[in-house]
Amino acid sequence: MAKMISILHKESQIHSLSSELRLNILRELVKGSSTCQKLAEIFNVSKQKVHYNLMQLQNESLIEIDNDPSVNNKEIYYKAVAKNYILDLSLGLHANNMKLYSRELLNSILEDEYQLSLRDIAAKLLDQSLKVKPGERLLITTGNYNMPLVEKLIIEAAKRSIKTHILYLGIDFYKALYNDYSLTQASNWYDYAIRLYRESDVALILNGETRYIVSPEDKMKRELQQRHRLRINELFKKKNGLRIATMIGFLQDNLSEDNFQAELEFWRSLDIDYDKLQKDTYSLYTKFLSHKRCRITQGETDLTFSINNVSCEYGSFGDYPDQSSLINLPGGEVLIDPEENSIKGILKSPNGFALGKSIEDITLFIENNEIVSYKAGANEDVIKKAIERGGPDGRKISLICIGTNSELDIRSPINRISKHKSQGMMSIYWGNNAMVNGKVRGHIDWQVEIENPELRFEK
Repeated sequence: MAKMISILHKESQIHSLSSELRLNILRELVKGSSTCQKLAEIFNVSKQKVHYNLMQLQNESLIEIDNDPSVNNKEIYYKAVAKNYILDLSLGLHANNMKLYSRELLNSILEDEYQLSLRDIAAKLLDQSLKVKPGERLLITTGNYNMPLVEKLIIEAAKRSIKTHILYLGIDFYKALYNDYSLTQASNWYDYAIRLYRESDVALILNGETRYIVSPEDKMKRELQQRHRLRINELFKKKNGLRIATMIGFLQDNLSEDNFQAELEFWRSLDIDYDKLQKDTYSLYTKFLSHKRCRITQGETDLTFSINNVSCEYGSFGDYPDQSSLINLPGGEVLIDPEENSIKGILKSPNGFALGKSIEDITLFIENNEIVSYKAGANEDVIKKAIERGGPDGRKISLICIGTNSELDIRSPINRISKHKSQGMMSIYWGNNAMVNGKVRGHIDWQVEIENPELRFEK
């Protein structure tokens, strides 16, 4: 299958398309595969001339041979490597690290090729996920990465007479808050943010930037940040209190094929049947209700733990059993609060994520809910740093969660940050579990993932 986007980043590629015939051949192959003979007939030139130009295009990786078995194999068929070719304008000597951006093109591909309307998805989030009513106050905190969604949310919120307030928090702001502000300045800003939350009915926290600017280096600022988070937790615990949804997101405009495929999967995970997601989540949740202990096995992983409490993140707010006070979009997860000092065993995983970095080939040895030793094939130092910055509870497991969103591909190598919501994916978390009324107060949120583990229950 052809890629959706190919960036022309070499001068030789641009030179190759300076030929009108080669450009017309490429345009024809974008529409569908064809043979040298057929192209010669279409453009009324010799077969030899077409063959020469096909070789030029193939040498520049603009076209390739179509090996689809459904294509007649008696002749060689050629096809375009992508459906859209974009000229990278950053070819100058001082522009090697520049990226190409075009939100309009991405939106056009999503809507024309995949029938995904960002505006319709924004409306679905407001109506079916957040369930914001006319006259309610919606606070959106966002940086640049999620602005494509925010722009559509603003349009749809206005149509519904929803009072919307935008709090813009880009990477430069987080750098200033964590590194430049004094403790007094940072505390004053947190007080201001809390006031905005108190004045709102629903808060949508689109914190894509915090994947890269994770936490302050300064210990006192991390403690100040932790107190701010706990104050927010108290707001949504109150009866008829604030409804909070978070979404990390990574909606960048960088026109690479991987970024496009990641964004496509991300939007699909939001454009879902929320009623079905609620039923799928509840079905898994009921399996934990009548059991006290659980054993997780997969390969070298062998963990046992006792269940203190189980709740559900349905991807939407509603009058559901054991509804989590906070939802994390894309939604769908059963959240298990383990009993204190009950988790023990070995946790082996190919993937983990902490402090904005991936950790590979992880082995953790657990006793009494805490990491006692660890090793990793890549970025082992990140585990050490996460534990150190995590404070007194930095070694303690806070949550064990299982994803229920069937629209997320558990084996996708692309959608890294939403993969934990994939149906069957189990994630072990460190950090703060106040949102499920737990007692762990780690300062750093990080996770390790296990695909489709075997669960064995004991009453």
